[in-house]
Amino acid sequence: MPVDQSGTSGAGGRGRLEDARQVALAAAEFARFVPWLMPDRGPLDVPVQPETGDDLADHRNRAMWSGEELPLRLEAFGESG
Repeated sequence: MPVDQSGTSGAGGRGRLEDARQVALAAAEFARFVPWLMPDRGPLDVPVQPETGDDLADHRNRAMWSGEELPLRLEAFGESG
């Protein structure tokens, strides 16, 4: 399944920002990726969200989690505390 692992996410919750990784995949691959992710994520806590063009809402309102839901650093998307 082709994925783009080139980006990093500024919204990493628990670790250092440079430890946060982003994987982008085509919508057609979602049905294969998520069932694999759930039992095989190891110790990782992984948010899964769409890319609608509204990064703040995608991370704050539209994310689902595999693992523990962690606090996000939403200031990276322009939200002030």
